[in-house]
Amino acid sequence: MSKVSEYRQHAKECRVLAHKSRSSEHRDMLLNMAATWESLADDRIKTAEGLKRMQHGRAVSVARSTERALHARLPNHSLAPGVDP
Repeated sequence: MSKVSEYRQHAKECRVLAHKSRSSEHRDMLLNMAATWESLADDRIKTAEGLKRMQHGRAVSVARSTERALHARLPNHSLAPGVDP
């Protein structure tokens, strides 16, 4: 089970317990906990997406640097589209 799924499951459990709670104080506390678990799941997704974008950006940067180095050594080497020497 992924962390996101785990966090969502915790949120669901909190909501179920809140629904069963007879105390409004406990219900509110459990609903706040559910919201926190959901927020953690959302943050985990955003962090993973950000890391993927960063890794992709680094890969593109390395590829461009490699193309430039090749062009410097082999002037007739064609660069990838959109890559300036």
